[in-house]
Amino acid sequence: MEAEHRRYFRYQVTVDAEVVRRDGKVIPAQILNVSDGGLALRLLERAHLHDSVTLRFPLPSAQRTLITAVAVLCWAREPNEVVWHG
Repeated sequence: MEAEHRRYFRYQVTVDAEVVRRDGKVIPAQILNVSDGGLALRLLERAHLHDSVTLRFPLPSAQRTLITAVAVLCWAREPNEVVWHG
């Protein structure tokens, strides 16, 4: 039961991020929420994304640790608001 709660409960956050496409183009973004199963973000430039991309974002902490992860697009509500599973 606890794992199901973590998977569907979405923690609201505001974290600046970058989406890097396979062709190397970097698209600025903002992470909106996270859960155990993925995250939602808003692209700050219009872009059509397919397949997997690389996400880069700092953890909000004193050390400012940079996270780099591969993510797969799950669905998009609008061209600039997407949900990732990573």
